[in-house]
Amino acid sequence: MGISLDRASIIVKSKINKLLGAAENPCEELDYSVKKQEELLVNVNKGITNITGSKNKLKIQKSNLEKTIPTLENQARQCMIQGNEELAKSAISRKNNALNNIKSLSEQIDSLEIEQDKLVKSSKELKAKIEQLNSDKEVIKAQFEAAQSTLKIKESLTGINGGVNINDATKKAKDKTNDMIARSSAIDELSDSGVLTDSSTSGTDIDRELARVESNSQVNSEFKKMKRLSLLKKNDLNAFKV
Repeated sequence: MGISLDRASIIVKSKINKLLGAAENPCEELDYSVKKQEELLVNVNKGITNITGSKNKLKIQKSNLEKTIPTLENQARQCMIQGNEELAKSAISRKNNALNNIKSLSEQIDSLEIEQDKLVKSSKELKAKIEQLNSDKEVIKAQFEAAQSTLKIKESLTGINGGVNINDATKKAKDKTNDMIARSSAIDELSDSGVLTDSSTSGTDIDRELARVESNSQVNSEFKKMKRLSLLKKNDLNAFKV
């Protein structure tokens, strides 16, 4: 059993939609990916800024402590010369605390520099990734739009997706034209025979007259056949009498 054109179109369209899948517009997904990467880049750069600020503050503290070391050492020597051992020990203790703090600050600064380097590297990688995504997006966008246009044209040419099927439309037009020609010829024939004399006769009346003429034609044809048979039988009887 054959499949109608409309049903075939629906089947083909369904298969095409399945091929297209969820990525009906992949450019939208790429736009979203680029947006998320750009947001991440902003956060990474903020992190770099914050770490750089914290590191600079620690460096200032370290620098200030380093400046106190010579002063504390000098105080400790002066106190020893003056015989004030307690003040000398206090100066030495303060110097040692300063050195410990300087060491701790140096470790923190080194740690921040490592973290900063990681973030800077991530920032560069993100920038490169975003540039690549934007480049790919333009290529894919152009390919998608071209494929979409081609698909729409082919759908229109084949009658899929509501388009007009040229072959089907041509056939319908020819059938309708032939029907009109046949009806026109029948009306002319009836008019010539005198059956139709009123130009205002309705379409229904015309159809009725056409049916009547066709019926009369069948009656006349059958009558002629019966007449021929009657003549044949009559001839046969006359021959038998002779």
